[in-house]
Amino acid sequence: MRKFFSGNKSLSVIVGVVVFLINFMVISSPQAKETFSYKIMVQEKEIGKMIYEVEEENNFLQIKSFIKLAEEEMERDAQLTILRDTYEPLRSQKWVKLPGGEIVIETTYEERKAHIKISSPEGTKEATISLPSPVFDSEEIPYLIGKLSCEQEKAISVLVPISGMVWRGKIQKIAENEEEEIFRFTLGGEITYLRYQKEKPRLVELQAPQRGYNLVLEDKPAPREENN
Repeated sequence: MRKFFSGNKSLSVIVGVVVFLINFMVISSPQAKETFSYKIMVQEKEIGKMIYEVEEENNFLQIKSFIKLAEEEMERDAQLTILRDTYEPLRSQKWVKLPGGEIVIETTYEERKAHIKISSPEGTKEATISLPSPVFDSEEIPYLIGKLSCEQEKAISVLVPISGMVWRGKIQKIAENEEEEIFRFTLGGEITYLRYQKEKPRLVELQAPQRGYNLVLEDKPAPREENN
């Protein structure tokens, strides 16, 4: 009976298969998840926590946020899928809890347009709107600003899905030292201040004076593997 493999040829094929499988698993497996926990401060008092989870998989980033108010269970806030290299959004979801029920805003991004679906106890509304390029989703702003290259001032287009409108946002770097940099972000007349750590940029503090709250980083993020 003829042997298909023999000697060094057989060994080289086995090694090649093993290397392929290792590369395949590295490429297709999710990376470690980072968790960022922030204290929600109102008039210098902590009223709850905002938690962000960022997970990288192949060419995409999954960003999820949750809210935990005192004496209440943790609730989902938003979820986004964005491109890893350009931070442009592919899909976003936002949950808004109201006394009369929950509103869910779902946005799907395509080339130069977005499809928005808003579901509430009163029914569902849908719309498709035209977009400039590039455009970002309003829910990714806390993650985004520290990642974009901005020496002094930069303008970006931002879709606010719940309004169905694209706004022109302005980023201004207002302070910087060896470890941190601070930006002022203006969108639709609302000003937000964001302080980022430079090394492996991460949000350290967000101040939203017109909304009356601050977010303050509580713990340094640590990689977290999914349990199998």
